Amino acid sequence: LCTNSKTILTSATPNKYLYEDIKLPKGKIDVKKITVDYTKYGEKKYKCEFRQFNPDKDTENFLMVVNSVKTSQNMCKSGWINYHTLFTKKDKEEKRELLNKTHGKESSIDDRKIPVVSTNIISTGIDISFKKVILCGLPMEETTQLAGRCNRWNEYPDGGILVFSKQIESRSEDDAINAKYNTILRNKEYDMLKEKIGDRTITLNEHLLTLNSALQ
Repeated sequence: LCTNSKTILTSATPNKYLYEDIKLPKGKIDVKKITVDYTKYGEKKYKCEFRQFNPDKDTENFLMVVNSVKTSQNMCKSGWINYHTLFTKKDKEEKRELLNKTHGKESSIDDRKIPVVSTNIISTGIDISFKKVILCGLPMEETTQLAGRCNRWNEYPDGGILVFSKQIESRSEDDAINAKYNTILRNKEYDMLKEKIGDRTITLNEHLLTLNSALQ
């Protein structure tokens, strides 16, 4: 309703600058009067890699996202941060505070050396950024939101890195994927994405348009 952008951008966070720019009070926005230029955002670049997690190559400043809580626990090493749905409310709040401290907007790039392993709960509600995001066997619609955790504020001039992986082989991953999606279909999506994008640098616009054409 608000833009002629070629891509769909979703967010649960209201943009206060919209209110300031069009000089209308909150709660009385007329969508016909809102124009948003997402060109700069859509031109954000990512280096895409299609491979499995490599402990020799993936050493710091990365977010790894898996499907099941058990897998996130098993993949998380000592000194890393684990985040998932089964933490208590108090523990989740402490984890969010830690993540904001180590990977939030006020953190330095040096602060972000600590790797994080999570389920897709980390895709919303936390304003954090990583140099590299490793997406392990996730449905394509989940990758679009999680891509926003990579080089979130354009703080890495050479761009971020998106690693697309087939699922980690485990019973818990099989169960989690088949509960919300389908393993066979996800593998077909991965193969299609690898063929269309491959190991190269693309813009966010190109990524989303590729997904859109694939899903039609």
